[in-house]
Amino acid sequence: MKLILFDVDKTLIDAHGAGRRALERTFEHILGHTAGLEQVAFGGKTDPMIVREALQKGGVPPSEILRLTPHLLRHYPGELARELTTAPPPARLTVLPGVRPLLERLHTRDDIVLGLLTGNVEACAWLKLQVAGLYTFFTFGAFGDDGETRDDLPAVAMQRAWEESGYRFGRDDVVIIGDTPRDVRCAQLIGGRSIAVATGPFSADALHTAGADVVFPSLADTQSVLQALGLPDRPSIT
Repeated sequence: MKLILFDVDKTLIDAHGAGRRALERTFEHILGHTAGLEQVAFGGKTDPMIVREALQKGGVPPSEILRLTPHLLRHYPGELARELTTAPPPARLTVLPGVRPLLERLHTRDDIVLGLLTGNVEACAWLKLQVAGLYTFFTFGAFGDDGETRDDLPAVAMQRAWEESGYRFGRDDVVIIGDTPRDVRCAQLIGGRSIAVATGPFSADALHTAGADVVFPSLADTQSVLQALGLPDRPSIT
């Protein structure tokens, strides 16, 4: 039995900046300005980390950061929902190449448990997957509101996988698929394997340097990804 944990943004989907635009409107609504949000790189970070970093860069005092962060994060999913439903077609969320066929293959197997490991707060993760039509492939995950940093999330994901499946996954059973060095680190923290895809802000060389076990330009080659996952070619359950 294998546990395969997917990152969301730039791994499964491309939201074309919807998250950043929604956060900008959230900051504008609550603060009247965007603080230091324009200085923050989002890749691989949790939503709470992004918000705190933006407030710090904007010169907000530490006590105010503690007060404002949960307030901003409560408002953010509503702004994201508006962004995803009202953006013009070129800016709407898209599913990245190979993602749907790969998930369809994995979802029908009885030797696989699929989960999420994402920096998105939970409400935003499910919203993006619902808009993308990928919602039904997943039932659990570890999210940005489950820990102080992304490093906290692998243990949460493994606990929830056990609660979901009744199976205790060992380190050799876990594969994390993502597009940033932070995803690679999450796999390293639990002794699992990492498959990195260069569909986000990091090049294949950068992902190799970070220690990814396998790097693909995308998930488009389903058979190669399945081979990298170490899955035997066996009949699926339909």
